[in-house]
Amino acid sequence: MGVSRETARGRAASDGGCRFRDLDLRLCDPRRVTRWLVALALALVATAAPAGAQPAARPVPAVQPVADIGAVAAGATPGVWLVTTDAADAAYAFGRAALVTGLRGPFTLALRWRRLDADVSACEVWLPSGGVILLRDGELALWDDNATFAGFQPLPGLRTQRTTAIEVRQGDATLELWVDGARVGRWPRGPGPAAGALAVAIKAPPRRRARLRISDVAFRQGQ
Repeated sequence: MGVSRETARGRAASDGGCRFRDLDLRLCDPRRVTRWLVALALALVATAAPAGAQPAARPVPAVQPVADIGAVAAGATPGVWLVTTDAADAAYAFGRAALVTGLRGPFTLALRWRRLDADVSACEVWLPSGGVILLRDGELALWDDNATFAGFQPLPGLRTQRTTAIEVRQGDATLELWVDGARVGRWPRGPGPAAGALAVAIKAPPRRRARLRISDVAFRQGQ
């Protein structure tokens, strides 16, 4: 005996529109299927990456300091180092860390530093050409040799026990020092023909272990 169209439609409706009787009828609920499709689409969008996209790289320090005199130790935070004097029984204790070696020509060095001990004579930047920029509370100087050393000049407000942004800009014919975003020194001095090391240093009284904290070190060669 045949089945009328009305009877077939009624059975299909009672089955949720599904004609495959061996399937779970819940799969044939249009509202449930719609929710599943929306959830799947959102998951695909969340995990999809643009063509050619690369995983985000973790930030890494631009420069790795290496102890030249004294010691260098990594701080508790990535990108932080402690430069420590050698506690020498001499005219003074000294600690120095090379940031870049074999450097010739113009460059820019930026970093943040802070002395961690009270008895520190000076915080210093050693230039590849052999000169030294010296900073101590309220004063700065550029040293090339004892014969031409002009002494310290005032730098009001400088406190080396506070974290300070230091930037050294060596051009083709001039050398500039910037402290906390302000230019505080400018000298008619080129980079010199010879290659050398760019370093930071700390000086303290004899037999003393003094520390200089440096961070956010960035280096760029060229103008």
